[in-house]
Amino acid sequence: MSAAQPDTPLREVGEPPSRRGAHVLGAVVGLVLAPPAIVSLAHGAQELMASPAGEVPLGGWPWLVLGAVLLAGIAATAAFASSLALVVAGLWAFFPGLVGGALTRPLLTAPAPLELRSAVSVLAFSGVLLAVGAALLGAALGVHLARRAGRHQEQADAAPEPTVLDQDDETAASPPPPLPPPSRMWAHVLVAVFSLALSPATIILLGRAADRLSLELGVQGGGQPWQEPSLLLACALLVLVLALVGMSSLGAQLAGWLMYLLPVVVAALAIAGQHWALNVMLSLDSAVGVVAMLGTGGLAILGLVLVLGGGAGHFARRTGRRLERALRAVPVAG
Repeated sequence: MSAAQPDTPLREVGEPPSRRGAHVLGAVVGLVLAPPAIVSLAHGAQELMASPAGEVPLGGWPWLVLGAVLLAGIAATAAFASSLALVVAGLWAFFPGLVGGALTRPLLTAPAPLELRSAVSVLAFSGVLLAVGAALLGAALGVHLARRAGRHQEQADAAPEPTVLDQDDETAASPPPPLPPPSRMWAHVLVAVFSLALSPATIILLGRAADRLSLELGVQGGGQPWQEPSLLLACALLVLVLALVGMSSLGAQLAGWLMYLLPVVVAALAIAGQHWALNVMLSLDSAVGVVAMLGTGGLAILGLVLVLGGGAGHFARRTGRRLERALRAVPVAG
């Protein structure tokens, strides 16, 4: 019998069993690495930004680098394995950040070095911890969408199978080559412009929230970040910017570098004895809160989260394409 056998059906929907292990790995990495990453970043950023003028804050850099490496490990796990790593890490910061100032007293009496407890408590009552949690959750959403976009792009770019031709047909032409993938330039441009346009508003909203929450801490002994409209709106903008990583990772990375470099530049100028940058900040709306966030390093931490979230989205798109190629090569059981 020489009848042509039908092509083996391919698995187009679902996940191979190995993805379960990826989700477990992501959850474990987020659960284990997120707390030391947040504490290290908080302490390192505070040491870096709060050093007296004219002194180089060498003591803060090792902590900042350690926190960045741990956070990069979480982002890499989300990109190459499962976005659940960023979800768990975001929950570590989001839920404690909701209560804000109520964490101050338990943190200050916890069995840990005072510098570490103080750094985390400052992030908690100023609303930065809640913003970090929202940014990590937004990064998880962006990475998930980027991985799905990569799979869809691979499906669209897959070359069509050659048509079986009659052997007697000598005039049949060879199948046309696959079309090149569509350009994503406009996606990069639009997302970058939109993200950069939202960054100043996000910074001002965070500063306004820090103003009010710090005042409530002094008057009432602790504020409730979940009741602060400016902070909630800033968190929504952060989630939006990071969710757009599903379209392009460029916007989140540019916005992140803007937030990260702003306090670093101000600190460098202060170390050099140039205080004009602070004077410019003091002329802006919500300046006291923004300057306070500069002093605690809150903006630097948020900028780092955005940069790493954008990078994770970039590699998640590639991972999605590789995953789709693997799925297309797996025959359906039976």
